[in-house]
Amino acid sequence: MRSLRKMCGVTMADRKRNEEIRNMAGLKDDLITKIDKGVLRWFGHVERMSEDRMVKKIYSAKVNIKRCRGRPRLTFEDHVSKLLEEGRVKSTRIPRRACMKKIMNLKEAKEVCKDRDTWRSVLSGYPVRDCA
Repeated sequence: MRSLRKMCGVTMADRKRNEEIRNMAGLKDDLITKIDKGVLRWFGHVERMSEDRMVKKIYSAKVNIKRCRGRPRLTFEDHVSKLLEEGRVKSTRIPRRACMKKIMNLKEAKEVCKDRDTWRSVLSGYPVRDCA
């Protein structure tokens, strides 16, 4: 934010909120949201790959090595499911009225991302912000 403030000529003494500065600079999303969208876009790309591609093999590989004590490390799928939950991505199941409140899970996301256009439309609404 410091660099954006400097580019826009705004100092801390002006007491402008970060959101106002982003609007002045013409940015829609903050950096974290942009990174999260990129992760979800990559998830869809990898899921659509054929099984014989090296990236897909590494993505779906199960490594059998001895782990250290403590909490298990998060996988890429764990990270994606957390993003879907935090971004409150709505489910796209057929009975639309019944699923308006349901949040998309990882299994459904794997099915939806097989269709590129549908996945792109899901990502265009990420993150879902409450209008209150």
